[in-house]
Amino acid sequence: MSSAERATPGATDRRTGAGMVLALVSALVFGTSGAFAKGLLDAGWTPAAAVTARATIAAVLLAVPACLALRGRWRLLLTGWRTVLLFGVVAVGVTQLAYFQAVQHVSVGVALLLEYLGVLLVVLWLWLRHGQRPRPLTIGGGAVALLGLVGVLDLISGASVNLIGVAWGLVAAIGLATYFVVSADDRTSIPPLALAAAGLLTGRSRSVSSERSASCPCAPPPLTSRSPGTRCRGGRSSARSG
Repeated sequence: MSSAERATPGATDRRTGAGMVLALVSALVFGTSGAFAKGLLDAGWTPAAAVTARATIAAVLLAVPACLALRGRWRLLLTGWRTVLLFGVVAVGVTQLAYFQAVQHVSVGVALLLEYLGVLLVVLWLWLRHGQRPRPLTIGGGAVALLGLVGVLDLISGASVNLIGVAWGLVAAIGLATYFVVSADDRTSIPPLALAAAGLLTGRSRSVSSERSASCPCAPPPLTSRSPGTRCRGGRSSARSG
C-alpha cells in the first residue's frame, strides 16, 4: 500500500490547510511588492533595475535551499534547461518587468488586478489545451473578477483609461499564467526550490541585458557648434583668426 493510500483524512486536511496558509502568505508578500516597487520607481529606478534587484535578492536567499534540494543532481538543470529558460525568461523576467512597467502608468491596485487575470488565462488554457472544462463555480468566479476589473477601471462612466498601463498589465497576466502552468507541470524532475532559484538567476540575467540595452546610447552625441574660424586638428580645436 502506497503512502498516498495510507494517508488519513486528518493528514490530508492538515496538508490542505498548510497549503492554503502558504498561498495566502505568498499572495500577501506579492501584493505588497507593488508598493515597494512603486517607491523605487518614484525614486528614479528603472523597471529593469527593480526586477534585477528583486531577482538577485531572491536568488541569493534560495541558493542554499536549492542546493540542498538538488542533492548533487546538477544534471537535472541541464536536462530540463527548456523549463528553466521558459520559467526564468517569461514567468520571472517578463512578468515582473511588465508589472513594474504597468505601475508607472496605472495604480498598483489596477496593475495587480490586470496581472491576476493570468488565473483566468490558466483556466482557459486547461480548457482549450487539455479539455478540462471549468466548473460553474469557477466560471462564476471568473465573471465576478472581470466585473470587478471593469468597476476598478471605471469603464462604465466613460473615464479615460491609460491603454499603455493596461497593455503592460495584460502582458504581466500572460507571464503569470506561464508561471502557474510551468510550476504545475509534473513532467519535470527539477525540485521546485531548484527551479525557482535557477529561474530567478535566468530572469536576473535577462533583466540585466534589458537594463544595459536601455542605457546604451543609440545615437551619436550632438555636434557642438563651432565658430567659422575653428578647425579640429588631431582631435583638438584650434582657433584661427580670419
